[in-house]
Amino acid sequence: MKTYVISMLVAALAVVGCSGQNQTSQKPSDKGPGAAVSPPFTDTKSLQQSALAILQNGLKDQNAYIRSYAIETAAETQRKELMPLILPLLNDTTVGVRFAAAAAMGDMQCTGCAKQVTALLKDANESVRLAAAYALALVQACHKRGAHAIGGMAAFLPS
Repeated sequence: MKTYVISMLVAALAVVGCSGQNQTSQKPSDKGPGAAVSPPFTDTKSLQQSALAILQNGLKDQNAYIRSYAIETAAETQRKELMPLILPLLNDTTVGVRFAAAAAMGDMQCTGCAKQVTALLKDANESVRLAAAYALALVQACHKRGAHAIGGMAAFLPS
């Protein structure tokens, strides 16, 4: 599991941290001080596609922790194209997954998810109800102000 979590973090960095531009780095070489050297990889598009595939697999994983981490990573990186995979996780049997999915709905400003998130206000778990209320309030506040959500509640996973 530790290896998979590390893979998820690498995927997040690839999705967020790659600009898609070829950059040169400066390091000493035999060509003289400050000579430009090519980076070890320049195909950021395929790297982003690989990272996205890791997230998609994580959202479908049998392990609830991996599903939760994948939801958090998708929300943190604003991968809204993953919303169809996250939405069903609002009904997951695991509290932490439902919590992360509800918080992600707010963090990703899913305005079309209000009906599904509102249903979680009656969840048996208080943390899930709190995440649902957070998501609904955040979407409403951001919509009124025309602003984007920053940060998020998905960093806390109830046990």
